[in-house]
Amino acid sequence: LKMNDLSSEKKMNNLKSDDDDGGDGKIKLQRSVSLLNGITIIIGCIIGSGIFVSPKGVHEHSGSVGLSMIIWIFGGLFAALGAYCYAELGTLIRKSGGDYAYITEAFGPFVGFIRLWIEAIVIRPCSATITALTFAKYALVPLFGDCQQVYAEPIWATFIQDILTYAKIIALVLIIVTGLVMAFLTSSGSFDNIFDGTSTDAGEISLALYSGLFAYNGWNYLNFIVEELKNPKRNLPLAIAISCSLVTVIYCLTNLAFYAVISPKEFLEADATAMTFANKVYGSFAWIMPIFVAFATVGSCNGVILTASRLFFVGGREGQMPQALTLISLKYMTPVPAVILTGLLSCVFLLLSSNIYSLINYIQIVNWLAISLAMLSLFQLRRKLPDAPRTIKVNLIFPFVFLVGCLFLVVVPVVAAPIDTIIGLGITFTSVPIYFLFIKHRPEVLSKFSGSVSMFTQKFFLAVPEEGEEELQMTTTPDSQLAIVSDSKLKDPADTEIHLNEDQCKKGENGKNKTDIHDSGELKLERSITLLNGVNIIIGVIIGSGIFISPKGVHEKAGSVGLSLILWVCGGIFAALGSYCYSELGTLISDSGGDYAYIRKAYGPMIAFIRLWVEVIIIRPCSIAVISLTFSKYILVLVFQNCPIPEYAEPLLACCLILLLTWINSQSVRWSTRIQDVTTYAKLLALVLVIITGIVMLFITNSGSFDDAFSGTSMNAGDISLALYSALFAYNGWNYLNFIVEEIQNPKRNLPLAIAISCTTVTVIYTLTNVAFYAVIPPHEFLATDATATTFAEKVYGPAAWIMPVFVALSTIGSCNGTILTTSRLYFVGAREGHMPETMTLISMKHRTPFPATIITGILSCLFLLLSQNIFTLINCVQVVNWLAIAVATLCVFHFRRTMPNAPRVIKVNLIFPILFFAGCIFLVVVPIIAEPTDTAIGIVIMLSGIPVYFLFIKFRPEFISRFSEKTTVSMQKLLMAIPEVKS
Repeated sequence: LKMNDLSSEKKMNNLKSDDDDGGDGKIKLQRSVSLLNGITIIIGCIIGSGIFVSPKGVHEHSGSVGLSMIIWIFGGLFAALGAYCYAELGTLIRKSGGDYAYITEAFGPFVGFIRLWIEAIVIRPCSATITALTFAKYALVPLFGDCQQVYAEPIWATFIQDILTYAKIIALVLIIVTGLVMAFLTSSGSFDNIFDGTSTDAGEISLALYSGLFAYNGWNYLNFIVEELKNPKRNLPLAIAISCSLVTVIYCLTNLAFYAVISPKEFLEADATAMTFANKVYGSFAWIMPIFVAFATVGSCNGVILTASRLFFVGGREGQMPQALTLISLKYMTPVPAVILTGLLSCVFLLLSSNIYSLINYIQIVNWLAISLAMLSLFQLRRKLPDAPRTIKVNLIFPFVFLVGCLFLVVVPVVAAPIDTIIGLGITFTSVPIYFLFIKHRPEVLSKFSGSVSMFTQKFFLAVPEEGEEELQMTTTPDSQLAIVSDSKLKDPADTEIHLNEDQCKKGENGKNKTDIHDSGELKLERSITLLNGVNIIIGVIIGSGIFISPKGVHEKAGSVGLSLILWVCGGIFAALGSYCYSELGTLISDSGGDYAYIRKAYGPMIAFIRLWVEVIIIRPCSIAVISLTFSKYILVLVFQNCPIPEYAEPLLACCLILLLTWINSQSVRWSTRIQDVTTYAKLLALVLVIITGIVMLFITNSGSFDDAFSGTSMNAGDISLALYSALFAYNGWNYLNFIVEEIQNPKRNLPLAIAISCTTVTVIYTLTNVAFYAVIPPHEFLATDATATTFAEKVYGPAAWIMPVFVALSTIGSCNGTILTTSRLYFVGAREGHMPETMTLISMKHRTPFPATIITGILSCLFLLLSQNIFTLINCVQVVNWLAIAVATLCVFHFRRTMPNAPRVIKVNLIFPILFFAGCIFLVVVPIIAEPTDTAIGIVIMLSGIPVYFLFIKFRPEFISRFSEKTTVSMQKLLMAIPEVKS
């Protein structure tokens, strides 16, 4: 698009028509920012970390409590004065971009570009980065305590801005109330002689004012998004007046609260005033203060990104930034490329985190110089556009006073730090050659390249440029079979059409069956799991933390290297044997639910419910909680290193993982299987690396493990069975694919194939991994180490030993994801059979996932994190019940051979295999009864508790429970846009 200077007449027309709301059907930024949003944007940007760190600087340079309070009030008045002057400019020039738009309008594109360059390329990304680093620093304080932080990584609009602004205001109100209460209860001595020690040095007072004004930074940010503000003539000045007044009052009262608790002497000694206040008032709850600061910085960072992205957008629209930055998302009506560039540039500045504070200090003088220039724009526009309608017309004494104040803030650093000033000016004037080389006299090759990038970005983000007078139509190549039409005749942006041809509607975008909505009107779970996905689900669930922690338990009970390796192979064979028997059941009974479905078909609803009860209420949520705790433990080892891990850090991080994976599973089966695919490949590569390293070490060194492989072999049947138990723990998950049969493509072929491939792969990898461990670790060290894998890494990888916790974390993510995926289907199938609340039968119309069942899986798993001290005991108690249920499911093979002899069986196993597997399951039931009778008794009691539940709430369900269930289901349908499974 060719950008031309507007004539004065056209400028006047634009000024009159800028209030339209997009009703002409043109693609524009959406006017969605209300008065309340505007207030929270200003307050959210201003109240960052400044109020928590600036008070010391103000007090240090002012010298007294009285002068400090005057400076805080004066800083608020100065910011309000500037905001008042900007209100005239913002209601006159109703364009986004703030002072860049005003300077461009008043002094032309060259001066405007210099302001744009320094603001968009340096100041705003630096500000976002500093705010994010502050967030990371304070957010990690509760985790690290007195330990040194190892990592500090940040970034995460108006809804977020609203919530965080309310949160930080509540936090500051809490501080104010606490401080005022303490003022009446105790005396810090701060108000005994409030002007004692007042500095009379003009330089010191100006530096105190500088510190105070730092905390008010952000007062002009709403002017950068005027085009998205509803009724800007009314809401812009109102938002400015309300927010600046509110912030000034809150800041002054907050400082009064600080002085009520902290004496002037302590003010000077404290590194962070807010933390000193918290330590004095809240004691052991002082960790709440870093959380307050973190809330404040998140809101501030969000506001900076929101407003800075619009600066890129406006610059692109004026031809002073790449054309791709003018694109507006058809779906969200936001400048997506500009937002993404803002985030990326801020992340780039993280690489300069050691020098970023110096960099932003260099350009502060330029910032105040630019604000001075914006004030001059007010006088210039009074001269150029004397008859333009002005909602607010300030008395010229106000911009004059503010201009003098800005020039004072420019002169002070020139005198105090001339070198920094020169560097700042040097950075600013780098924009001059860029303007003439790339803007004013842009080469043709750059224009073509910019056009190509813009067209690619349009297709990638489904975004179009803001529409002016011309009609815009962009159509992709015929091969894509996708047309994006944006016509100025459309009455609403939502009318933008995305057309798929008839074949795509049937097959989906990738040519595969997208949903199970048939001509018969059926609505089912989507069959989206391929053979490869199935293999990855089984491998991903099996390979969790077991292979990294079980080897010690196997070796300890087996007594020798040789028997340990034999037991690892036996464990794999036993799992494969069970999988083989389950493959006959899974291809015969093609319902999701695994052994629950088989037991229900064979032995009726009550026995099936007992199995379901223990599985979904205890075993699966406990398993997810244990896996997520393992993830958090290994991740936090990297962060805390030699420091003790706070007890609440592990369950907190584990809860975050569960909630994240629950959300992903509720949104898309494809997303879930992709995560499963990626983590499975990652953990396989990790184990292959361990295997290769171990085999290489086997030839280079001699650990002595294989000199006499069967030396010390235990002959005790109990010890051998416990060793096998440890090995089988690592193979847990071999039957999980049977729980989601209804979502597998061609299950009669893919289910048995996936089982065969995955069980063979895992057995080989587990055996070779143990060979690698033994190649590096001698048998006596096996018994001495708490974590075999960690010891292996320390011996082989040295300084890079941290890679092992990463491997374990990757393994647990895949295992946790697969368990959540399969468990939610167990809830779904149980509800479909009337054994669980009807709400869990609902399928999301948009995502084709059992949304409520997935959510309850995540919530219940998080609740079990509260039992993290006893969760391992609990899951041990129900292991006997688990193997008993698997044994009963194995008996289903014999039952169906008798009751359904003529049913077509894709796989028909030789009966010797289920007999052997059943005998093994019974052995695994009997061993714990002998070894741990108390735990076994607890497990059986938990199992039998399902009987009264079945009769009271399933078999003879009271009418009021049925009515309550129906009402809950209807409410959930409306809330989640979900409906029950529908069959013709």
